[in-house]
Amino acid sequence: MKALNPVEIFHETVRTVVAYRKFLKQKGIHPNHILSMREFVKVPMMSKGNYLRHFPLQTLFPNNKIPPFIYSSSGSSGSPMFWFRDDEQDVRGGKLHRVIFRDI
Repeated sequence: MKALNPVEIFHETVRTVVAYRKFLKQKGIHPNHILSMREFVKVPMMSKGNYLRHFPLQTLFPNNKIPPFIYSSSGSSGSPMFWFRDDEQDVRGGKLHRVIFRDI
């Protein structure tokens, strides 16, 4: 499995996710200034409160396309949260879990 570059993922997300662009703008982050890991580590963390519950649902996804699968968390933080995934994320998650079970 090819390693993913966080800075490349950041720029792809900025390009395709409306809510993320708005989040960064609210935080005063200029995506074109994020060119290396040194700048990337300064990008603010997202949370349920400042991101997931703050923006309209459809704007949270690449190209405003809501994935077909919905999962619910247990609510251990105090309130359950719904998570959306597509086939690619399930395949990638399966590969990561295979590595975890094999190596740990």
